[in-house]
Order: sequence, then structure tokens, then C-alpha cells
Amino acid sequence: MRASLNVFFVFAALLLTPLAWSAPLAAPEQAVVLSVSGNITETNVPNRADFDLAMLESFPQYDLEMETPWTDGVQRFQGVALNELLLAVGAQGSTLRAMALNDYQATINLDELRDVQVLLAVKLNGRHMRVRDKGPLWIVYPTDSFSAADLPRHQSNMVWQLRSLEIR
Repeated sequence: MRASLNVFFVFAALLLTPLAWSAPLAAPEQAVVLSVSGNITETNVPNRADFDLAMLESFPQYDLEMETPWTDGVQRFQGVALNELLLAVGAQGSTLRAMALNDYQATINLDELRDVQVLLAVKLNGRHMRVRDKGPLWIVYPTDSFSAADLPRHQSNMVWQLRSLEIR
């Protein structure tokens, strides 16, 4: 009787505890705006995870208001916390290589993303960004959170027209 009761409590606890694993990634239904490859455990096509805009917007959305050297005045960026996206794909590695449509690349230390809320922006001032407006995706660091010495490095990691991420 006691063993049956223990099994019941273990089973009940499992049902009442939030799942520690995530559901498999759905396949994109619209145009792919981001591909994540490399050392990841969750994929939706062979060897990578592809995302359309709707999939990225299904994540919790965050706002970041700040000035950048490439825009005029304070701008409001909206999007996904980059560390949450990396968690969803099961990223395991030490660096992330971000690549833009124009082949610009930046290498970002993954440890750095644990300490700072870096945004993968999908909107600028409430509107989806077009390619001519640095879209459709832009990695945005909260630059006012850094010392002046760190600023140039973080600004060089703010890849706009982002097309892919590779985890190494």
C-alpha cells in the first residue's frame, strides 16, 4: 500500500510541476527570417532551427528604449530576449556568430548574454523593420548599461539585418 501511495504522489507531482523540457519547435509557416545552427539540440529542419516572424513574436516580448549611433533620438525596440531564444533551441557552446544579410559578422561570448538582457528586435517604434530600416531583425544591446570602455565592442555586436546565428 505504501509503495502504491509513493508512486501516486510521484506521478501527481509530475503532473503538477511545469515541464522541464520544451515542446518540439514548430516548423515556420511563413518566410524564414532567422536560422539558428551549430551546437543546438532543438531543430525543426535538418541541422538547424528556422523561425518566421510569427514564431519569434510568440516568445515573450520586451521593450528597450535607447539612442544608437545609427538612429536619430530615442528609439523603442521590441523583441525577444536573445538568451530566451537560445534556451529554446538548446544552445550549448561558448560563442555565437551573428551574420547579417550583407555578410557582416560578429562573434558574441555566450556568457555575456547571461549577464545582460540583449534583445533580438523585431520592431522599431512599434513597426516591423524593413531591410532598408536595418530589419527584419536587429541585435540590440542596452548600451546605457555599459561603461564607455565596453561600448565599442557591444556596438560592433549590434548586428542589424540579421539572418542567422551559429552556436559554437
